[in-house]
Amino acid sequence: MNTERQIFRETDPLTGDTCVRILHESGLEIRVLEQPAMHTAAAEFAVRYGSVHTAFIQEGKRIQTPAGVAHYLEHKLFENEDNGVSARFAAIGASDNAYTGFDRTVCHFRTHRAFPEALAVLLEFVQHPQITQGGVEHERGIITQEIVEYYDDADDRMFFQVLEALYHACPIRTDVAGTPESIAQITAEMLLQCHSAFYNLHNMVLSCAGNVTAAEVLETADRLLIPAPPFTVQPALPPEPETVFAPYRERTMAVGRTQFSLGFKSAPASGMTQMREKLICELAADLLTGACSPFYEQMRQSGLLPHPLSAEVLCGSEWFAVIFDGESDEPQTVADALCKECAAALQNGIDPALLQDLKRAYYRDEITAMQSPEDAAAALTENWLAGCTSPFARTALLAQITPEEICDVLARRFRQDRAALSVILPDDDTDTNDEK
Repeated sequence: MNTERQIFRETDPLTGDTCVRILHESGLEIRVLEQPAMHTAAAEFAVRYGSVHTAFIQEGKRIQTPAGVAHYLEHKLFENEDNGVSARFAAIGASDNAYTGFDRTVCHFRTHRAFPEALAVLLEFVQHPQITQGGVEHERGIITQEIVEYYDDADDRMFFQVLEALYHACPIRTDVAGTPESIAQITAEMLLQCHSAFYNLHNMVLSCAGNVTAAEVLETADRLLIPAPPFTVQPALPPEPETVFAPYRERTMAVGRTQFSLGFKSAPASGMTQMREKLICELAADLLTGACSPFYEQMRQSGLLPHPLSAEVLCGSEWFAVIFDGESDEPQTVADALCKECAAALQNGIDPALLQDLKRAYYRDEITAMQSPEDAAAALTENWLAGCTSPFARTALLAQITPEEICDVLARRFRQDRAALSVILPDDDTDTNDEK
């Protein structure tokens, strides 16, 4: 049953920007960050439906789909009876794009003018897909080519190789786009079924930021949003053991130097807990391996790391992993040294002054990002996906994090017995001294 409209306002104490959160009677949640000083505006229409949702329960029936349906559906949304959705955006001076992740699909645009017209295009094409079997067949070759091209991308292979090592059954171990074999099974009927199941306004968010007001957004939304029935679909992800699937994986590719990913698997979290633990893990990774860390300086002087490691925290409803990427001729040595660095940090504690300096840098980055309407809209979507009602939750959490919490997370989420190493070795025909 649809509820009456509810409107909440919150002002960012750091920037003075106001975010309006609207629980629309159609079932959609709308978030608008009003930034009158900006010259552009951006919007995202996002659904909690991604590559992991290959199986789900609807009306008591389990439905199984092949890998790649969410990504395929994203592609097909952009077709219509005219010249295509992107041509409609271009005609009014807006640039559009979309992406599919493990747990989401996001369609978005940016414009410096005609925001209401661009928003109307966004709401129309996402709610009203025009999918035919002929169009699906035409797209199959395009998506197959996209999948195959990534087989030659060392970074992509290294990323999914570490996920394959970390996870036994969780669908994040499969490429978002699927495989040529899996997408060969996709039909127009299947895409429309999944759109009907997941593209329910109760399972979606509209995030807008920049030189736009909530009143402008609502004027278009009230006209075009179609009230949705209650969302009752239940994702059916397979159970996942706590252990890693394999501690080591490697393959040979045409790379100039050995590349590696070291992943740490831990228990999933949800809501504000997930956001907090993700932020703490990001801080911990920077403290351990950042460009100014003793660990990196030691690795650099030893000739083991030419550049600092990059780190990513990957989390969702059924997964949580911290992944470090780098280049080294001795990846196992670096991995062992990093695990020892974690143990030393647990024993010696975290320097409060270093943590405070890093938090200041994070504050700066957060404020800078929110001055980009595109990044701000993406942040609003990210907060919604995490179940946070406040659009400024991340900066509020940042102020609360202590050295003791860093150590607690290191003990739980950086465990050597829950780690897996993914290595890409240069093939025999590649000049291993090439450092381009």
